[in-house]
Amino acid sequence: MECRVREFDVTMLNDIRRIELESFPDYPYDDMIFLTLHYYQPELFIVAECDGKIVGYACGFISKRGCGHLASIAVDKQYRRKGVGSLLLASFEEKVIALGSRCVELEVSEDNIDAIRFYEKHGYKFVKTLSRYYPDGKNALFMKKTMVS
Repeated sequence: MECRVREFDVTMLNDIRRIELESFPDYPYDDMIFLTLHYYQPELFIVAECDGKIVGYACGFISKRGCGHLASIAVDKQYRRKGVGSLLLASFEEKVIALGSRCVELEVSEDNIDAIRFYEKHGYKFVKTLSRYYPDGKNALFMKKTMVS
């Protein structure tokens, strides 16, 4: 399996929507959120393409605090645990550094143990709990990674 990361373009929106709905069926981002993220920070909206197929994405922005903010990252179920998520996260972090930031922040559902372990494995640390963060009332963990140049 050969994978590469490249910038998102709007022709990929159907693939992003498919992966988003599969990954976050309870509260998926809609197209407008993805298009807005792309409009404001196109270099921080990337996709993973494996053997010609879009199989994952990561998107975010530089926050007012000056940190990269990972708004969403997801990988097609058939391609999980094959390094695609790690490739996307590393590429996102590299792009954040290229934009002059040295940190990345994110929120993750407190019951998404696999994702929490994934972020911890990549150097993210728990900062605080965000009570009732999600539309269904679930809490989120706010996590942060500080990177050295």
